[in-house]
Amino acid sequence: MKYNISIKLISKILLVFSTIFIIVAPLLNILRMNVLKGTIVLFGRYYFINEFYVLWLFLLFILFAFIFVSIVFGRVYCGFICPQTILSQIFEGLFDFIKKRTSALSKPVIYAAVLIFMAILSLFIGFNLIAYFIPPSLVIKHAFFEPDYLTPYLWVIAGFVTLLIIFDMALLRHKYCIYACPYGFIQFLFNDSRTLRILYRPADNNLCKDCTDCADSCFMKIDPRKKALQVQCVNCGYCIDACRERFDSKRETGKNLFYSFGLDEDKKNKSKNRPFFYKASIALFLLIGSFIIFLAKFSNYHYLNQSIFNMNQAFIVNNKMIANKYKLIVENASDKSKKLKIKLVNSELNLHFFSSDHFEIKPHNSLTLYPVLYIVNKKNSKNFKKGPYPVVFQIVNSKNAVVSAKNTIFFITKKFNNKK
Repeated sequence: MKYNISIKLISKILLVFSTIFIIVAPLLNILRMNVLKGTIVLFGRYYFINEFYVLWLFLLFILFAFIFVSIVFGRVYCGFICPQTILSQIFEGLFDFIKKRTSALSKPVIYAAVLIFMAILSLFIGFNLIAYFIPPSLVIKHAFFEPDYLTPYLWVIAGFVTLLIIFDMALLRHKYCIYACPYGFIQFLFNDSRTLRILYRPADNNLCKDCTDCADSCFMKIDPRKKALQVQCVNCGYCIDACRERFDSKRETGKNLFYSFGLDEDKKNKSKNRPFFYKASIALFLLIGSFIIFLAKFSNYHYLNQSIFNMNQAFIVNNKMIANKYKLIVENASDKSKKLKIKLVNSELNLHFFSSDHFEIKPHNSLTLYPVLYIVNKKNSKNFKKGPYPVVFQIVNSKNAVVSAKNTIFFITKKFNNKK
């Protein structure tokens, strides 16, 4: 027995999973930012502002994936992944149900219930969007339980997003995808003569004479029989399913609509094949290359990050001591507090700390220290030459293992003679 897999069912499943993923991504620390502290979280790992290149590498990989998929498969993102699609289908189905199956008396009540549901869902989406930029725990805490300076900003942003979504779902829905979505049109720009499309190849024209099932099933409101490549087509395959169901209902074998990588004449034309394969190969090469680079940087991960700045070149105390002051920013991306120690590496100078070289830093937090390094100009010691002297600030753990190291310099701005 032959089983036909419904393309529509596959599309629905992928749309649901992609929407769930977008909702849970910031909640499960898959991808989010913290604009309050200048950090990003990527697949459970915390990165600080000077490590944002890891995020850019990941976004570069996503960009090349988008280009490659658009070249080969067209606007499949809109048909199989985009949350706008599933939201539009939900509310379009609800409004169609109200128009066709409810009485005139009950329609206002049902419309009001749908609008309330739309408002609650839109508000949830608004706060979920904010959770990509502010930790979800803070969003929930300050929006609902402990008001502070963030609270009005959270509600204003969430309210603005809510109004946009209500406007979109109440008035536009798929019209936005057809006429206004820049993302959809950008996908179309990468199309080629051999890009995947829905092809009308009539096997039995008699079944098409009085049938509009394919056009009726299309939520983008196009007729796939009129033109082989239409900018609004998202390759969702609903029309292919409708055509097959039409044949089945007439107890006929076959269908008039197919997925095809280009028209039949394009497949035989080598001059049209070459540009497609060149573009697809270049995009695939960039996709694989960006993924390898991202993977290499992602795997080379350290939970501790430090930045060191020499705040002033040098100063002399009591004509005997030469000291430099530094600003040391340490950031802990792990889930545990860390007790650490600063260790200095220099082959020419015997450097000391004015204050303690031990410190403790809390999880997902940063700490700013102002260490002062000094050398004592003792009697009968050598003259110090003009700097700078290279110094390495190493941060070591309790096992004396180096977890972070940064190069800086120690200055002596003039000849300093120990002789009196």
